[in-house]
Amino acid sequence: MGPYEIEGILGTGGMGTVYVARHNQLDRKVALKVIRSLLVDDREVRLRFLREARLMAQLSHPNVVKLYDFGEAEESLYLAMELLDGGVLAVRLRSGPALSAEEVRRFALGLARGVGALHRAGIVHRDLKPENVFVTREGEIKVLDLGLARSNRTTALTQDGVVSGTPYYLAPEIADGAPRDPRYDVFQLGLVLHLMATGKQAFPIPPHRYQLTYETPPPPVIATPGSGSAGFRAVVVRCLQFDPARRFADGTEVEQALLDPRWAGCDRAAGPERASVPITGPVAGRTSGPLVAGAPGGSAAPTVRLVPTYAAPLTDRPGVRAAAAVTLALGIALLALLW
Repeated sequence: MGPYEIEGILGTGGMGTVYVARHNQLDRKVALKVIRSLLVDDREVRLRFLREARLMAQLSHPNVVKLYDFGEAEESLYLAMELLDGGVLAVRLRSGPALSAEEVRRFALGLARGVGALHRAGIVHRDLKPENVFVTREGEIKVLDLGLARSNRTTALTQDGVVSGTPYYLAPEIADGAPRDPRYDVFQLGLVLHLMATGKQAFPIPPHRYQLTYETPPPPVIATPGSGSAGFRAVVVRCLQFDPARRFADGTEVEQALLDPRWAGCDRAAGPERASVPITGPVAGRTSGPLVAGAPGGSAAPTVRLVPTYAAPLTDRPGVRAAAAVTLALGIALLALLW
């Protein structure tokens, strides 16, 4: 495959196969992502491949997988990336022991830092999920797969009305056709953080379906160990707000919130606690701007009740609107009889 000699298979997907390969001249092992030859002539596939390569080439961050090279050989397209030793977070959560409080916090920070790096480069990942998060043997986090990512310097490749992504991880605003900005990634990040902390999904059905059906979802249940745990819960709840305006603005804000020592701590073994309880600290009620570790002037942080806005307002739901219309019609008819 061009300058690379294939030594083994790492995995196979719908678009192609990832191999272990060695660069013949540099004697460097890489993960070689090869697009299926049958798809090479597909214009959208080719554009998506080139977009992924160019976006990866813009980035150099320890929490984002590194691109070495890309090109075309033997009627196939390929990406040569750093070869990582470890496995994806999805497998770790599914088959490994429960994450410790320290692992949850460390993984959360690494993921937030990687996502923040994407956002600072003007890139929205759009498909954050445990399968696209790699955990190295040293416990470092790497964000993978920018195949669905979009830069503010590129145009859309999908057709109007076509939604791309993993169904469960589609953020609620996708149901309204809203554009996917960094806050879209923040919602997906919240879903991953919740899964790491509890071992369970935050919602029983894909979140965007609540917007489609006007149902009110149950608040996510987040396990907490006591002292200091309200902070981590507050970060997750803020990420999972159904109204994008109430989330963190980007991954960097999530990282800054996690770094505040008053917000550290979570433990799957502790009893459940509802996300809508009062939350104390600088994250709750804050909408944008830098997050500092302490309140201004050393004053105590305010107590704010953060109520998740998980569905459309009551008056916007079809059943309520219909009932209101019937009531109004009956009222008008009664007034006409009395007149």
